[in-house]
Amino acid sequence: MTESKRTTSRRLRLCVIISSFAVEGPQGGAERFAIEMVRRLDLEALEVTVCGLWDHGLAHERKWRALLHEQGIATVTTTAWTEHRWPDAIRALRFLRRYFSEHPQDIINSHSAFADIAATWGRLCGGARWLVRTLH
Repeated sequence: MTESKRTTSRRLRLCVIISSFAVEGPQGGAERFAIEMVRRLDLEALEVTVCGLWDHGLAHERKWRALLHEQGIATVTTTAWTEHRWPDAIRALRFLRRYFSEHPQDIINSHSAFADIAATWGRLCGGARWLVRTLH
C-alpha cells in the first residue's frame, strides 16, 4: 500500500471544545481525554485549537494550556466560571459567535453536553463542515 499525499494546500482547522482546562478538578476525565487526544494528532495536517468553555482561574488550567502551546496547539477559553450557569452559558455562546466568525473551522469536536450545543452554535456561526461528538 502506498502512502497517500495530501491534496489540500492548507491544514484542516479543528476546534476541540471541552468544559474547561481544569482537568485536575473540578472537571477531569473527558477533558483530559480530549487534551491527550489532540497531543497525538498530526499537526502537519491539522491546525488545532482547544476551546475550554469555562475558566476557573486555577493554576493547573494555566499549566495544561502552556503544555499545549509548547506543542503548537492553540487554546482559548470563552468566559470565567461564576457558578451562574445561564449567564455564563450566554457569555460563552456570544464569545463563540465572534470567535467562529473570525476563525472559521473545518471540524468542531465536542466532549460534553454543553460543548455539543456550543459546537452546533459554532457551525451556525462559522460554517464548519463537520461536527464530531465524542461521547464519554
